Amino acid sequence: YSTPQFKSELITQALFYEPLKIIDKRKKWYKVKLLDGYEGWIHSFYTYELSGKYEKNTNFSKYWVKKKFTNLIFRNGTSLTLSFGSLLPCLEFDNNIILKLYDGSEGQLDKNDLSSYENPLKLCEFIDLHIKQFLGIQYLWGGKSSFGFDCSGLIQTIFNVCGISKFPRDTSEQIKSKLLLPVYGIPSKGDIIFFKKNNIVNHVGIYIDDNSFIHSSGLVKINSLCNSSENFSENLSIMKNQTYRLNSYVK
Repeated sequence: YSTPQFKSELITQALFYEPLKIIDKRKKWYKVKLLDGYEGWIHSFYTYELSGKYEKNTNFSKYWVKKKFTNLIFRNGTSLTLSFGSLLPCLEFDNNIILKLYDGSEGQLDKNDLSSYENPLKLCEFIDLHIKQFLGIQYLWGGKSSFGFDCSGLIQTIFNVCGISKFPRDTSEQIKSKLLLPVYGIPSKGDIIFFKKNNIVNHVGIYIDDNSFIHSSGLVKINSLCNSSENFSENLSIMKNQTYRLNSYVK
């Protein structure tokens, strides 16, 4: 949140198990810094503060949740639904993926829902295999999970899972990222398209082929700027746009 109260603006989200750096406290609220450098307020109810006794287990292997949702199944039969984009430090036993929580409880994850942090999916591969799973997810200002995405949150979270780290959170910063180069020809799969209104960048999508792009506007959907396409978006077609491509060393 933008201020330490629930009625204030939601500006971004921290995903399950994401480490947060506390930079200020106000009663039951923490001002925190996320992994991407974004800062905001979170209620202590949603956090678990580590004691000095906690020691990191070097045997952990990190996994991204690559599916829209996955379930963490506990031994007592209860479960917890986790979103795409969650980065989880897990233990692997006989092909079973186990997540141990800070309170000592353990749950099992479906390996088919995960991808390796050390060997992530390539962006184009992810687009081919998984991109359409997001269709229909409702737009949420400040959202970067399968429970709701804003336009820039969708792009950043996809990039994270594909091993493209340090990509900014907001469109105004994304378009200035050194990871991107402008494209002046025909766009291709994985290219990023930014839209401007009154010369201010306020929307972003990602191409899934040379004609269509996926983005979050009202809900996650596929559109085209080609007026002969059934997915043609007249509203976006009248806005100025610029396409960018990942630097070759990143892609």
